[in-house]
Amino acid sequence: MRKQQSLNGFWEISINERPFQPQVVPYSAACVGESLLKTAFDAEKSPRTVLVFEGISYRADVTLNGKALEGTMLPYCRYSYDVTNIIKEKDNEMLVSLRDRGMKYGPQEGWENYGGIQRNVYLEYTDTIYVQDAWWRTFFTDDYKTANCSILTKAEGASALRVTLKDRFGDAVAVQEAKVAGEETDVQFTVFKPLLWSPEHPNLYTLVVEALDEAGNARDAYTQKVGFKEFKANESQFLLNGQPYMLKGVCRHDMWGDVGMTLTDEMIHRDLSMIKGTGCNFVRLVHYPHDKRVVEKADELGLLICEESGLWWSDVTDPELSEPALKVMEMTILRDRSNVSIAFWLAFNECVFTEEFLKAATATCKKHDPYRMISGANCMTPKKTKEIFDAAEFDFYTYHPYGPDENHIMTGIHGEKPIMSLNEVYDILSGKPLLFTEWGGNFVEDNVFLFGRMIKNMMKANRDKRLGGFSYWEWADMYEHSRGEPGCFHGRLHEGLVNINREPHAILDVLTRMLADPGLLDDYPPEVRFCQVSVPQGQYTPVPLPRDEEAQEAEWKKMLKQSEKHEGFNNHPNRRMAKGPQLPWAIKKVGDVPMDLPKGRPVVIGDTYEMPLPEKADALYILGNVLMPWGYPQNGKKGDEVGKYIVTYTDGTTQEITLRNGVEVTTASVLAGQSRINPIAQKAEQAIYFTYDKNWEHYVVHMYCLPLEEGKHPQSLTVKCQKEGSSLLLFGVSAYQK
Repeated sequence: MRKQQSLNGFWEISINERPFQPQVVPYSAACVGESLLKTAFDAEKSPRTVLVFEGISYRADVTLNGKALEGTMLPYCRYSYDVTNIIKEKDNEMLVSLRDRGMKYGPQEGWENYGGIQRNVYLEYTDTIYVQDAWWRTFFTDDYKTANCSILTKAEGASALRVTLKDRFGDAVAVQEAKVAGEETDVQFTVFKPLLWSPEHPNLYTLVVEALDEAGNARDAYTQKVGFKEFKANESQFLLNGQPYMLKGVCRHDMWGDVGMTLTDEMIHRDLSMIKGTGCNFVRLVHYPHDKRVVEKADELGLLICEESGLWWSDVTDPELSEPALKVMEMTILRDRSNVSIAFWLAFNECVFTEEFLKAATATCKKHDPYRMISGANCMTPKKTKEIFDAAEFDFYTYHPYGPDENHIMTGIHGEKPIMSLNEVYDILSGKPLLFTEWGGNFVEDNVFLFGRMIKNMMKANRDKRLGGFSYWEWADMYEHSRGEPGCFHGRLHEGLVNINREPHAILDVLTRMLADPGLLDDYPPEVRFCQVSVPQGQYTPVPLPRDEEAQEAEWKKMLKQSEKHEGFNNHPNRRMAKGPQLPWAIKKVGDVPMDLPKGRPVVIGDTYEMPLPEKADALYILGNVLMPWGYPQNGKKGDEVGKYIVTYTDGTTQEITLRNGVEVTTASVLAGQSRINPIAQKAEQAIYFTYDKNWEHYVVHMYCLPLEEGKHPQSLTVKCQKEGSSLLLFGVSAYQK
């Protein structure tokens, strides 16, 4: 059976032909150009020995016992060399010639690059009869209650294969044998009622593939954790195991502080468990293949992930760059396609791409994994994105909506205008799921309110089936020396949810709370405060306010238009009145006065309004006595006539009350320019104070007592507004009897 021998530990390194010095492998270090590493080791006697490098940066050639091993290693990938005929039991010497600068596909400008043998190196011993590869595939029927399993296996020297699937307790769920036929053997079986894998329930099984000799003896066993999952697109949504599913994630580099790209098991576990702890269900592994241990930990903890080829702002028209990138993509897919956490593949990040390259990337991914989706992390304009993604047959759209809020988003490369809104992005990139593969950065990382607003918008867009998910840029701060401020300070990119040592920034808590409590995603909650109102004891009867809805709609729009243009009320270019002076909820009592105040708009009086009155009343308590937008103390002289109340009695007589600026009436707005004001009327009392977005909307409503003529029976009340360019607001009336 197969066995591993680690070659990690103390090696020696010569940099640019200087004397050899001790060097621990694996390691990450600042790029030096050229270096030579050597190590000596003993090996076990074995029928077959394979030398494995899990990842280097950025090119490497290997010589073992004086013999050059075939093939130059590209970065990030697992390379295996059959060294059975070269290895000795004693005194093996291995040289690794490493180059970390000077190649087109290699170091990038988007992060601090590190050279080195960055991941584990080991020997793997097997029999001459062995399993070379096993590809786990599942196909569901019967509403995911039945899984038809297919394990496409390559085996050397075997007469037959035995495949065993074990549950988490180690009990066999299925056992199937098949004769080896040709280069690949498809071993199939069915599992009924499989435990499905999801981030919420990361159910894993153990797959064991054994290579059998002619006598039926197991000569090798290949083992991997697998799961049952289906992740696909359906029009504008992602579906996980048949159900709509929103991806909520972060972009993670495989780096950590001063350690670079050589992480310990504990670091990997801490990163992914912290991400999982925020409520995220997805991690975009940027911008290159990550350590295999990261993928396996995502399987275990329950995080959907994606991987990409190492292209960052790259000109893929150059074959010296595009060809090795596609090779790395291919090797990564072959390494990780059996891992259940893989959601899809990304062909590039923010590149100058061509339709030909995208089609080549699609072909590469579909050849080696036709069951997963493919796309690319993209910063082109939405229109260009839709055009070229459709031509390349990508499965979903992506976009990077960098900007401080939903109305000020960068339009992408070659945009016709500098900014656009998220709604415009949603409208253009429709018909397939849309994933924001990056957003945030220095636009929001130091402002919890802007950060929260963007999340709120995206979560709402998902509820409206306009957005499939998002991935925040970025998980952790890192060293980066090419951008400068406002993103980079003192050589560090400060755009993370945590710093380089994984200490939380303020926005980490915001993300965690918002993902845990969708109620926090609602609009700014309105606030209502009732003021102290002095009224006599007696009987109060709310009087209904008749409304011509069509006429009132026109008056409301007119009032809003007047407010937009009014100097003094709306003299700031960014001022918004999204709600206006309408009550956020119904109110049945103001102080001791019963009122029938419906939620929403008051009666808006631009000219004349008339309402019936009960015949028995000694006074009217009127809730309103405010102008919008004009009014004291913001505009006009105190005492200026702005309107009238006219009471008509059943005997045909009338009673007229003049409404004066600052005496009976004030402005409804409690904001003047950049400041709050306090509109106090001489003969009316403040009754209700309410706000919406506190940046822009604060309102006050007055209670005014209109005494009626003794011994008479009121019939109607007429309200006249006599201030051009403004409207009187009437919220409610209550008739008072002693």
